[in-house]
Amino acid sequence: MSADSTPPQPLPNHLRATRRAVIAGGAAATATLSLPACTSGSKGDSAKLPHIGDDLAVVEQIVDTLLAIDEGSPFVPIEKTDTMANIDRLFATLPDHVRSDLSKGLTLFNLAAIVLGWYFRPFTALDRADRIAYARRWETGNKTQQGLLFALKQIVYVSYWREEITWGPIQYDGPVTRRLGIARQGLTPLPETTVEGAAK
Repeated sequence: MSADSTPPQPLPNHLRATRRAVIAGGAAATATLSLPACTSGSKGDSAKLPHIGDDLAVVEQIVDTLLAIDEGSPFVPIEKTDTMANIDRLFATLPDHVRSDLSKGLTLFNLAAIVLGWYFRPFTALDRADRIAYARRWETGNKTQQGLLFALKQIVYVSYWREEITWGPIQYDGPVTRRLGIARQGLTPLPETTVEGAAK
């Protein structure tokens, strides 16, 4: 267990990452590739999530850490949603070089816990309290750490909250465009206005 006795809290979503910081995550991750693989087993089936593939064990623990949904919570359990399938579909849309860099970043995040986190175990082998404490350190870490964690947050949160089943507990009744029958305009330019403010 971590020496930090602070009760785990949901991770704040306040980070702002630059493009360079996110890209740097992939480059920095190459330093971990000489380390032996040491991840714990995955609860999912990598054959059903082919685009996550070998990163499944790490991704599962990241999802559990960032969402931190306990039994009895008003929020819908992860396993009752298609969060993992949504992440797999998102990974499928990534260009090969981006997907490769992301995989290196996931390896870095997992194995850095052994040395940088002083846990002497990979991220996937930690309990949730230690995983949350470790992720918090990345929130205030260097630009590479902040950029990678920011990217992982976006992937996880979008994949979970896009599920309609998750909206009830936060009393969200869907996009206003759908509720009011407003046609989506896509990339249609906004109408130009005159000096008086009237649309042309």
